Amino acid sequence: LHSIKEHLGGKVKIIGQGAGLHLVLELTEGLEYDAGLIERAKHQGCRLLSFSDFYAEGRKEHNKLLLGFGGIPMDEIPAGIDLLSGLLE
Repeated sequence: LHSIKEHLGGKVKIIGQGAGLHLVLELTEGLEYDAGLIERAKHQGCRLLSFSDFYAEGRKEHNKLLLGFGGIPMDEIPAGIDLLSGLLE
């Protein structure tokens, strides 16, 4: 949470943090991920999941991301969040 606040600042709002080893981030107004964001992140070694993939009815969300942090060493999380910040610019 500290890394998100530090690196993403006003770019996101944390809307789901009680989901165990995942967080749901809502991107702020005027900031939507495009179709290539997940692919660009993958090439940088960062796996992002579109929140839309988790709706049973296939509803599309263009401003929410699901971040998983299970199995990631604590000291690697700030670099991953910083990478995400760069991808969202």
